[in-house]
Amino acid sequence: MFTLFCVLHIHIFNLRPQNPFLARKPKTMSDGAVNVDETIKRLQAQKDVVGVLIMDSKGRVIRSTLDEAMTTQTATLMHQLCDKSMSVVKEMDPTNDLTFLRLRTKKHEIMVAPDRDFLMAVMTQLNPSK
Repeated sequence: MFTLFCVLHIHIFNLRPQNPFLARKPKTMSDGAVNVDETIKRLQAQKDVVGVLIMDSKGRVIRSTLDEAMTTQTATLMHQLCDKSMSVVKEMDPTNDLTFLRLRTKKHEIMVAPDRDFLMAVMTQLNPSK
């Protein structure tokens, strides 16, 4: 699970590199799309990953590995959850920002990495033997 967290947290920034020393800037727009697709494939290859969802800051879906109905429902709820979570963090401390959100239920775990322009969510199926 730690590996999945690292991959998710590091590769969300490949969508829009902020620091040229930390992230490789794509040469073309298609290079950036290839990096995103490769990241999604690596995440999907992880054990128990149910789906990967990437949205813009307005909640519009950019990429999803979920079916259409689940994508629509999940995107709407994730956008609302992140907006509310960001508001709570700002209300508690105006100098702070939400950088990662992890939600665990009896059946699933959802890890969300919000950024200024994008949001990436990875849903995993929890192992019932744990």
